[in-house]
Amino acid sequence: MKLTGVDLSHGRVSDRIKNTLKQSILSGEFKPGEKLPREDQLAASFKVSKVSVREALRDLEGEGIIEKRRGIHGGNFVAQPGISKIDDLMSNLYHFGTITEKEFFEFGALLEQALVPLVARRRTEQDLERMRKNIKEREAAIATGKLNVGKIPEFYRILADSCKNKLCSALVRSFIKVSNSVSPRIEVTRTDCEAFLAFSKELYECIRNQDESAAMKSNAAYTAVRRRFKVSTRKKSRK
Repeated sequence: MKLTGVDLSHGRVSDRIKNTLKQSILSGEFKPGEKLPREDQLAASFKVSKVSVREALRDLEGEGIIEKRRGIHGGNFVAQPGISKIDDLMSNLYHFGTITEKEFFEFGALLEQALVPLVARRRTEQDLERMRKNIKEREAAIATGKLNVGKIPEFYRILADSCKNKLCSALVRSFIKVSNSVSPRIEVTRTDCEAFLAFSKELYECIRNQDESAAMKSNAAYTAVRRRFKVSTRKKSRK
């Protein structure tokens, strides 16, 4: 363990311990799923109290870098990286009031607009097929009166995957998931679904033709309509 001889003379002791452990994890000294030394072992290595070590571990757990397990074989383990961590972070930022609802949805609109050129540039035939399938399923649902509203955000999940950037894809998926949980339930009519479907078709054609400029304009118009839709439905729900 490469934790001996660490200078803890500046700043809060627990912060210095946290940063040292964090760096050890990020550098690969401790791998995902690996158990960290016990609190008393860490305290002895750093030559500090177990209280300071406990505070540092609590902070690391709060950041999602480690996880505490109970039981005979419990202890502090390096957390496995996962998209759920992004979901939790985004949800906490919203629910704890760190960001406002306006900021949350502005971020979503900016994220969508940023990924569209990448999709137009990088989409594959397989991506286009997924988009076509989504559009056909929504058309069929509208024709039978079963609107299948969940297929609308699914179209943007397909776009996110098509941009071939794992971080963009993870952020969009997390945004959609959290957005569905924080937004009040709203009634979506057949007319609404038809309008959203028309925009999806237009955006699909721009992407198929790899016309980045037209795709961005189409998506911007789509985003504006959805924003007005959310505002109007929320006003109705307050009455």
